Amino acid sequence: MKKSKFNVFIPFCDEKEVIFNTFSDSRVIADCETIDAIKNCGQPHLLNDKQKGQLCQLKELGIVLDDNVDEDRAIEYWFQGVKFNSTIISANILTTLACNMKCVYCFEQGVKSNMSMSKEMASNVCKWLSIKMENLRPKELIIVFFGGEPLMNSEAVRFISETLYSKSKILGVTLHIEIITNGLLLTPDLVDYLRPLGLRLVKVTIDGDEACHDRMRPRKNGKGTYRDIVKNLLQIKGKIPIAIGGNYDDATKKHIPILLDDLKNMGFNDEIEKMSFKPILGFPGHKKQSVHSIKACAFSETNVDDIFWLIQEIEKRGFKPYKDIALGPCEAMRDHTYSIDPSGDIYNCVTLAGRKEYALGNIKDDPTEVRFNPLNVKIMTANLWRKCKDCKFVPICGGGCRVGAILQKGDTDALCCEKEYFEKVSTKLVISEIQ
Repeated sequence: MKKSKFNVFIPFCDEKEVIFNTFSDSRVIADCETIDAIKNCGQPHLLNDKQKGQLCQLKELGIVLDDNVDEDRAIEYWFQGVKFNSTIISANILTTLACNMKCVYCFEQGVKSNMSMSKEMASNVCKWLSIKMENLRPKELIIVFFGGEPLMNSEAVRFISETLYSKSKILGVTLHIEIITNGLLLTPDLVDYLRPLGLRLVKVTIDGDEACHDRMRPRKNGKGTYRDIVKNLLQIKGKIPIAIGGNYDDATKKHIPILLDDLKNMGFNDEIEKMSFKPILGFPGHKKQSVHSIKACAFSETNVDDIFWLIQEIEKRGFKPYKDIALGPCEAMRDHTYSIDPSGDIYNCVTLAGRKEYALGNIKDDPTEVRFNPLNVKIMTANLWRKCKDCKFVPICGGGCRVGAILQKGDTDALCCEKEYFEKVSTKLVISEIQ
């Protein structure tokens, strides 16, 4: 018997440690005797009967393994399964690249287009996804409407939702719809229309209290947006689960707790399904194109302690923070996850949408040509976990974000190491789950 290479030992209390296995996703509170059993699992003559019994339980949790288990091959097999999983098709659909706001850090700066998806293109997108469903027969189809501001083209949102609902119902596929919006055009009528078709979540971005948000996310004419967004949220309150997301840097992070107090005082509670705030990160061309100073390209390049601090601030007020620990390769490396822009161009990641140099092709192209586009082949065969397989966090990182790799090193094949993030944040999240 041997111990897993993916065990992370986290100090707990009273000389105990939490053992977090990043591959099996197991958590165990272990005392000194149990830890000693793990360390000496290959030498049974050094163990007492109690420890031998503990090892049997720990083997079920993947913390110790039989000698014939090859974890490198096991994780390779698992990663390949995640990459090519066809039980879920996921598509980020950008109904427009136009926006009614002028966020200072917007990752679409440099994308010179106000193009909106025509009804004909929306119909073609539906046909393309319908063929995917017919060929793959997934259990779920997840559609995320994105932009620009997707609700500036609400006709496309309604048409695509209705068309795909009808098709998925025929095929026995469960349709889930989500909208990521700035909230200015969010209405009860739209929510009521989409909810029977599969709308399960609306995510609205708010970057802090009124003064901070209005500075970071103003209208095109410079006027504030906070009050109108909050008004719209109050109108849909109770109709659909809401997610609140936000972006921050060192100058704005202190304004997020004030936002949380505002939402609490307005009576929001269980209506907000989850909250997550993340540091402002760079995008392709941000050094030349962004009107806001952005230095970090990955979470580990920021003060990652802020992430856990904000989680605590969210919990203090009774809201639910997003606390999931990432598992597996990013969406850019998943074969049946797509991002489709208003012209029908297909991308590995929504952050790259609208930048033609990263397009894999178009929905009108032969599917084989799109799949074997050199960029797609490069990303899908990078298998970055092989480069850092001795890291305990490989199963939950998978080599990092591909956009981060482009920004840091100019290559989709490069590692975007987030070890510091996982060491500081994920370990604290594991402990917080137990306490």
